[in-house]
Amino acid sequence: MKQINISEYNIIHDVPPVLDVSSRVAIDTEFTGMDKKRLHRPTGQFACATFYFGGKDVYIVENIKDLPQAFSNIEQAGWIFHNAKFDIFHLRRYLHIPVRMKMWDTMLVEQVRYSGLYDYFNLGACCRRNLDLYIEKEERDSFSAHDGEMSQEQVEYACIDPIATHQLYIQQRKDIDDASLKYWNKIELPYIWAVLSKSPLTVNVDKWNTLAEKNEVILNEIQEKYGSYEVQYGKKGQPLKHKKFVGILFTSPQQVKNHLNKIGFNVESTGVKVMKKISTENEFVVDLKNFRKHESLVDTFGKSWITSYVEEGNHVYPDILQREAETGRSSSRAPNGQNIPARDTLEYRECFYPPEGKVLVDADYSAAEPRIAAYYANDETMIGIFNSGKDVYVEVARIAFGETIDKKKDKKRRNEMKALTLGVIYGKTSYGLAEDMECSKEDAQDMINTFYQAFPKMKSDYVDKQIRFASENGYVTTLSGVKLWVNVYSTQYKRNAVNSPCQGTNSEMLKLAISRFITRWHGDYIQNSSFLMPVHDEGLFQTEKENAQEFVKLLKSTMEEVGQEFHPTVPCAVDGVICNTWADAKA
Repeated sequence: MKQINISEYNIIHDVPPVLDVSSRVAIDTEFTGMDKKRLHRPTGQFACATFYFGGKDVYIVENIKDLPQAFSNIEQAGWIFHNAKFDIFHLRRYLHIPVRMKMWDTMLVEQVRYSGLYDYFNLGACCRRNLDLYIEKEERDSFSAHDGEMSQEQVEYACIDPIATHQLYIQQRKDIDDASLKYWNKIELPYIWAVLSKSPLTVNVDKWNTLAEKNEVILNEIQEKYGSYEVQYGKKGQPLKHKKFVGILFTSPQQVKNHLNKIGFNVESTGVKVMKKISTENEFVVDLKNFRKHESLVDTFGKSWITSYVEEGNHVYPDILQREAETGRSSSRAPNGQNIPARDTLEYRECFYPPEGKVLVDADYSAAEPRIAAYYANDETMIGIFNSGKDVYVEVARIAFGETIDKKKDKKRRNEMKALTLGVIYGKTSYGLAEDMECSKEDAQDMINTFYQAFPKMKSDYVDKQIRFASENGYVTTLSGVKLWVNVYSTQYKRNAVNSPCQGTNSEMLKLAISRFITRWHGDYIQNSSFLMPVHDEGLFQTEKENAQEFVKLLKSTMEEVGQEFHPTVPCAVDGVICNTWADAKA
């Protein structure tokens, strides 16, 4: 495997020269003393910025005061990063970097080309795959606690990365297919700037802590019904520091299993799937499920969540990862803003509120994935439902099962029709659907068969077609033509082959709609814009109260416009809600 011999290059401690429009310059930054858990926040100190545009010269800038001149000199060139969001975010701490579309992100481009095929997209992994090039990363750790001038080893390490990034770019430009290139320029590149422009979420800390305390009390009350902690004594009669629980400890799987078997439930484990199958009013089982629910809430959304993530002004800044999911969906972490509960409880979402004088706006695509699947399949009956403007899940009950149900009065049955419809699109088997609906595998299969009888093309021209294509090619494609790779040797490959095109296309629609809307609303991508966070197939925003109606109108029309571009024969619908708290979106 090759390596970059830095001794063959001229390391120039100066700003790069003025570059023309035909130049392509790779840019990398290094920072010292960064908090590894909060790399998306302004921690650490600037160490250097390095620039490489081919040849034998690599430029390194170590003085913050030289950054404006350095970036002025390369303004006309095309910029290349590996994880542009990180570098640009931190560079914006020191200089103004406006939106530009003459840019390439080797990490994101690699994810566009190989989503689902590889797990790692760091620079080292990408260079090994594309260039047979090995990059040592051991020196990187020396920056974490470094202070003062950089060592020669650190300087050489910093200069290797832009050289490798530039070589990777050259190879990617040779290999990238037309659909991926068009997608990169149209969707992922503009979306970088949307993500960089986002504003923080605001949290009611007192309410959150009160909620955490309440859940802790509930947890303790349930546990105390089945025993108590008792003081233990040593050999000399002195009380020991740690108390022992006498009774049935809910955090002990073995004790819980033994008691379940004792009261008549023959279980081999106490896992989630096993417990889900036990539908009973037995007091112990009810308490156990309730305990685990609140235990999860305390562990995930306790007071530590506040101390870990809330910053000055009660602000929270989730890090948006553009394409972490295999289907190309965005995700978030530190904190994960997408796992704030919205089904079992809305209490946590009630803690998120807009700043003074503003409102939150939540917008999502209504039944997006069924619409996308109907377009893929060209199923006239399913498309007819969407053309009618009626509730798709109510209509599935009528057409497939001959039932007339009311959206509000018959919520349970409507939810079953929703689980069935989405289950088919998600590629679920009768076993998986049975778990979701808490019914027998046979009943679940009967429902699937009945659904396919009513909507035959959803099976023949979508489900079967996607599975067959994946088995023959190893990938499926979104409506934009981007490949999503499928491991045909995995037990989940059929499900992924069916699910990925819809979920991936939905992700593409949302990214494009957010970027396009921000441009229209602000006139340009600006820092601290109205965008807060993507949440699966919805976007969360904030705006001034007096502009709220106009804001929602433009947001909905933009999202619908994008939806129609992706599936022109199936009408698109968007739900947009003005909220006083985030919970209002699901109320």
